[in-house]
Amino acid sequence: MAAPRDGNVEACGGGPAPTVCGTPPPTEAAARVRVPRGCGARPRSGAEADPPPPPPSVPTFLRGAALRLGEDGLQERGGPAAGQQRPRGRDLRGQAVRGEVPEFQFLIGDKAATQLKQSMGGDSRSMASALQSCFSHLMKSEKKVVVEQLNLLVKRISQQVAAGNNMEDIYGELLLQLHQQYPGDIGCFAIYFLNLLTLKPGEAMFLEANVPHAYLKGDCVECMACSDNTVRAGLTPKFIDVPTLCEMLSYTPTKDRLFLPAQSQEDPYLYIYDPPVPDFTVMKMQVPGSVAEYKVLAVDSASILLVVQGRVTASTPTTQTPIPLQRGGVLFIGANERVSLKLAVPSDLLLFRACCLL
Repeated sequence: MAAPRDGNVEACGGGPAPTVCGTPPPTEAAARVRVPRGCGARPRSGAEADPPPPPPSVPTFLRGAALRLGEDGLQERGGPAAGQQRPRGRDLRGQAVRGEVPEFQFLIGDKAATQLKQSMGGDSRSMASALQSCFSHLMKSEKKVVVEQLNLLVKRISQQVAAGNNMEDIYGELLLQLHQQYPGDIGCFAIYFLNLLTLKPGEAMFLEANVPHAYLKGDCVECMACSDNTVRAGLTPKFIDVPTLCEMLSYTPTKDRLFLPAQSQEDPYLYIYDPPVPDFTVMKMQVPGSVAEYKVLAVDSASILLVVQGRVTASTPTTQTPIPLQRGGVLFIGANERVSLKLAVPSDLLLFRACCLL
């Protein structure tokens, strides 16, 4: 799990996928195609394609804003649970503190658990305070005690699943999956603080500063402002700065993080994801194969164009020879620069663009 120090947008473009989230105002935009690797992410400059993914799920907290767009299905756990049903996810906090996950309640302690129970249905400030208390108690638990309780929970869920019982009310299969990938890791208990959200193709979520999140599986396109730090929470062999982590996170419960695009009035193939920060915007272009030539809209800032599907030849006033681009190809576009894309084959084209609308 992790939390950014700037803003980012993440979107889905081709099949369902799950996640978790956070961020303060950004200073630069960075775009990337990312195969989610669990609960964690590091800022990168420019655009790049990740290599084949290792086992997913590594919780980290990125201190930056982000927008994520589902490309091949993205599943994520993110943001403190708001205490009510999600369109495509559930809040597990209630089950965890009502005794359905006694191993979790043992780690956070009776006092913190009682505080959380009493905060349910109250104002967001009291819930945030209760969540911070519970999370801090969990993260400050002794490693030996965490491993013992996690092993007890894994054993109990495994026995119930083997007996044919459905443990999805406490996300039993997800916990077993995380424990298999990161045995004994404290991050496995993070699912009881976060919401499970599945982004469908074309859907996006905006992540503010300091919101915990974890990628679980699927592909996405992400644009993120420059972030100077990644603070990890678990599901990782790397260092976890517990005091900084517990102090910096946003614990305010959220209801829904889905972020819908607006269709351009100038271009029928263009969809714009414009988050509530001035630092970056993500554009998605879906061009049918029947269009032989597509002209990319000129904007006032430099931008990065990423080809996700299709093959084209790009021409600009500053290029001497056309530039061939295919899946994974990246093109830098200068401010106010006009770009013409000629389809190399008559197949549909899917492009994403990171820019700053001045």
